[in-house]
Amino acid sequence: MMEFLYSFTGFLESILFFSIFGVPFVVLWLGCVSIYLTVRLRFINIFGLKHAFDILCGKFSGKSCNEQISPFQALMSSMAATLGTGSIVGVAVAVSKGGAGAVLWMMIFGFFGMTVKCAEVFLGHKYRDIQKDGVVSGGPFIYLKKGFEEMGFVKIGIFLSAAFAICGLFGVLGIAGFQSNQVVTVITGGVHGITVKKVLVSLGLTLFCVYILLGGVKRISSFADKIVPFMVVLYVGTVVYIILSNLGQLKITVKLIVHDAFDFSSGITAFLAMVAIGARRALFACEAGQGTSPIINATSNVEYSQRQGIINLFDPLITTWLVCLLTALVLIISGLYTDSSVDGAILVKNAFAMYNPLFSYIVIISILFFALTTLITDSYYFTKISQHLKIPQKVIYGVFFSFIFIAGIVHLDTIVAFADIFVLLMTIINTLGLYFFSNNVSKSFRDYFVKMKNK
Repeated sequence: MMEFLYSFTGFLESILFFSIFGVPFVVLWLGCVSIYLTVRLRFINIFGLKHAFDILCGKFSGKSCNEQISPFQALMSSMAATLGTGSIVGVAVAVSKGGAGAVLWMMIFGFFGMTVKCAEVFLGHKYRDIQKDGVVSGGPFIYLKKGFEEMGFVKIGIFLSAAFAICGLFGVLGIAGFQSNQVVTVITGGVHGITVKKVLVSLGLTLFCVYILLGGVKRISSFADKIVPFMVVLYVGTVVYIILSNLGQLKITVKLIVHDAFDFSSGITAFLAMVAIGARRALFACEAGQGTSPIINATSNVEYSQRQGIINLFDPLITTWLVCLLTALVLIISGLYTDSSVDGAILVKNAFAMYNPLFSYIVIISILFFALTTLITDSYYFTKISQHLKIPQKVIYGVFFSFIFIAGIVHLDTIVAFADIFVLLMTIINTLGLYFFSNNVSKSFRDYFVKMKNK
């Protein structure tokens, strides 16, 4: 079975990651869609930030029903998923493999990813379904069907909706399993093999997920809007302290990042590989275009769907321009990123420990919280996608919680690689829809800003 998974995963990777001028197709596609949407929406990722801040501060409030939450809670719940281990571990991978220059490209693509996140969240909220009992459902599996139906392409909409839901089911389950594995690994100290301690920790984690998930979107958002700000302040505060303590190195580090970002000395192939690494880390760290954020943001009680899209400009901004960037600065200042013998979480942990041994525990706590909040939000995504596919609720919970428990105690490399492929597939399907809906999205935002200006 494992040999089949390896072969099938390798086959799909060869299709999705075939290179065009040295850049993987999927990265090139996401980059082009991001830039295209940014131009079509007239750089809303710059000019919409002031309005996003007003919404975040509660200037525009709406009435909530039982299954709806505030725009801030929806944003925090969405960020609970995007601020996962990729915001720490993923950056370490980008810097160690792509060098210091990959950081600048990570920021550039994160900048364009803001527009993608804005557009997909808007569509998720606009085309959401609200049932008689107040239950809200939204996401690409709904707006792909309705959007293409409005354009007169009913069959295409039905096909893409079903394709996204199926890919999303496996993709989200795999991501949740990875986060479960990381939480158990951090708590147990990375013990190899199946031990009693790992079983007990995994069981406790599973029961905690049961409690949060069965409480519905209200309980998930309540958990997220308390944990997310706390973990951002804890982690970012520590990073800022390290950087301020090494201000003399900051200027040198910034120059190194800019210089290496446009360094062609190793050839055009090496340059494009660096750009691809930075782009991939940015687009996947903030989940721009992945299609999961619209699922939780559809439950916001905001009056205009455009507002929920605009407030989500902060998601990629905080993820790539704050958490990812600051993490990268610490790694580069430490100089450890050039050591090929360490990678991922160990690299970040060692870099923090250089400045103070106690800071390594901050990394452990941050990875724990980041993985935990991602796991909780992904559990909601899995539930909503499963319900859309009309899978019985008992089966949904049985599959998800069983997988979370098992994932915590076994080695997941093959399963995670398999899940990553489905995440890429759901991203391509979703961004394909964003491209064809760009006229609709652009007009909607123009009309909205005209309306706000005339008020």
